[in-house]
Amino acid sequence: ASAPARSLGDDFGLVVPGAEGWRTPAVPFDGSERIAPDAPTGLYPVAAIWRLYHANEVRVEHPSVLVAPASLISCVAFPWTYPERAGELLDHVRRFLDESSFGHLSFAVDSNLYSELLERHDPDS
Repeated sequence: ASAPARSLGDDFGLVVPGAEGWRTPAVPFDGSERIAPDAPTGLYPVAAIWRLYHANEVRVEHPSVLVAPASLISCVAFPWTYPERAGELLDHVRRFLDESSFGHLSFAVDSNLYSELLERHDPDS
């Protein structure tokens, strides 16, 4: 779905806070068993995090300030590994929501996802 842009990974990503905003490194698991010799390196700015839903049509929704933290934290991988850090994790989720864009993106497999997203995305709504 990322074509023609280069993929930074396949089904998960790491998002870290920094002085220049939220960033993500490429993860070496882009659907293959080996890391490609020309795999991207470094940190990349995060424009938004989208929780994905399969649907019959493209729809962009920005959850309320009460729903957004629960929705985003439900997408976090392995939170049960460090239950003593749950408060810290929630603090990071809230900080991301204050500083960046998060939404629910429903899309059909055959849709022109990126043009639809750009047309419908309004981080201030």
